[in-house]
This record gives sequence, structure tokens and C-alpha cells, in this order.
Amino acid sequence: ANAGLERVTEPFAFVLNSDIRFLNNVTELLASALESDPKATLASPKLFRPDQSVQASAIPEPSIAWELINRSLPRYMMKLDNDRVSVVPSVVGACMAVHMERARQVGFMDERFFFYFEETDWCKRISDGGWRVLFVPAAHVVHMQGGSALRRPVRARVQFYLSRYKYFRKHKGIPGVVILFIGLFCKLTLSIPLAILRTLLVPSPKAQERVKSYLVLWCWHLLLCRPRWGFE
Repeated sequence: ANAGLERVTEPFAFVLNSDIRFLNNVTELLASALESDPKATLASPKLFRPDQSVQASAIPEPSIAWELINRSLPRYMMKLDNDRVSVVPSVVGACMAVHMERARQVGFMDERFFFYFEETDWCKRISDGGWRVLFVPAAHVVHMQGGSALRRPVRARVQFYLSRYKYFRKHKGIPGVVILFIGLFCKLTLSIPLAILRTLLVPSPKAQERVKSYLVLWCWHLLLCRPRWGFE
């Protein structure tokens, strides 16, 4: 995305996944939101799954505590106004409008992140710099959530963990990463026998895939996250 952003000469740019579909005049709504707020740097629409159920679009800033307890719960606890534009900590990066002049002051995405957490890091840097990230609920986009993650789910999970550790190393330092590593390793250790038991009681391909993911992640942690088992 950075290579494309660096070539943009227009006031606004759009960073889009290949697995999305616009349901209305998304580009106009996002650009208008950015133009109306003198501090707005990123704007993101309301996301829907293919079955028209709502997907989390705006997300809270990650914290070590919630990563260890249940990282999805804070998303459901966020109270968003679906009738007007809101300032949010972070967004899902499937569709993002960028105010180029302001984004250049912050800097573009950190290329050390690959496949996960790059937009989360960008949103944090934008907010820390005194700028704003907007959620624009009037703009509607379908997000298929397919691609590499579904074709290679185990490798995707390893990559997710790797990017998560990079994020917390950058923003919380080594102590934060150590706490997260120990906590997630213990959580995986407890999850494996429970997942195996569930697979024995209610067999399914999804349950088997979950056991495989847990085992690979547990071994990867045991090897101190050194093997390149993700997408990098």
C-alpha cells in the first residue's frame, strides 16, 4: 500500500482490500467526512459480511489484558453511533480513505507489519500524533473475509501471532511482550486438551483445524517464535 500512497497526487487516497464490494457512494461519503474534520486522517465505512450481518468495523486499541482474556469482547462493548460520524481508536483496514496531506505528516504504514496489525499500528500513530480516525456508518461495504487466511488458516494464525508480538513490542516494549508471550503460551497449553476433547465429542473439519492450529502455535512458541511458519 505504501508504494501506491507515495505516488498519489490527489487530496485523498483509498486503501482497499480485493475482497470488498461497495453498497453505496462510499468514496464520496468517506472523502466528505475527512474534508469536514480538520484533524481527520483516516476514515472507514460500516462493514457487512456477505450474509448482510454487521462485521466489526471500528475497534478499540489493543491491550495486553484483553488479548489474554478475550480480544473480541471489547469490540462488542464499544458503543458506536450509527447515525453520525464517530472518532474511534482504530478500524479494520478492509476499506480506508486517507487524507494525504495529514497522512504524510504522520507517515504511512510501518512495513515491518505484514498481513495483520499494520492498520492498527497506523491508527495508533495517527491518534498519538493528535489526528483522528473516523468511523462513517453511512458508508456501507461488504467484506468477504476470504483470501489467504481461509486458504491457509494455520499459517494465517501464526502470522497473526507474529504481527501481534511486533505490535506490542513496538508500543509496550520488551516487558509487555514477555507478559503477553507467557500468557498466550499458558492459554494455548490449556486450550489444546479442551479442543481435542471437543473434537472427540463433536467431530468436524473445523474442530480438527482448530486443534491443528493450537498444536502448531504451541510448538512455535516452544521454539521461541523463531520458525517462519507464517506468511513472511
